[in-house]
Amino acid sequence: MQRKLIFLASLQLQNANLVTNLAESERRDGFVTTPFDVDTLTELHKGTRAFVACVDNCVIGYAMTGTLQEFQHSALIVHMNSRLQQITFHGLPIDAASALQYGPVCIDKEFRGRGVLQSLFKVLCQHLNSDFKIGVTFISTLNPRSYQAHVWKLGMTIVDEFEFTGKEYYTLASVLAQETSKMK
Repeated sequence: MQRKLIFLASLQLQNANLVTNLAESERRDGFVTTPFDVDTLTELHKGTRAFVACVDNCVIGYAMTGTLQEFQHSALIVHMNSRLQQITFHGLPIDAASALQYGPVCIDKEFRGRGVLQSLFKVLCQHLNSDFKIGVTFISTLNPRSYQAHVWKLGMTIVDEFEFTGKEYYTLASVLAQETSKMK
């Protein structure tokens, strides 16, 4: 699949699952909090920081990653990252030198619960664990499906809870090398 088509398909999947585009009743199935535009996606796709799952040339899921500095476009992520300076995880500092921002992640509704998230996470851990020791992400407390998927299926750990613009979030972390060694 051509890179430009992957961008467009990723944006379409994002927009179909963006919290601001969903009715409240649809949000219980999971949602994306942070929207990306074409420019941001282009930057992430330049390296090995955007991971996409496809079936029959259709994007069915993605996991975006980047350095903590690369996600400065989002005030929410900037706020979360400012809190990370006081946190260690498995004895490692969560800082720009050792941590990457994991997410947003989105799986097409028709493919949720089929291992797509675990496959994307396994591949990104394998590709990035030599450059980064820790992956961090945030999840809205109003998104229990995402919370369950990340904690129960990926084994991520809550390292912080915070409030931003009146909304509550969890910060989760994972040691990337450990995740790679646990996965088959």
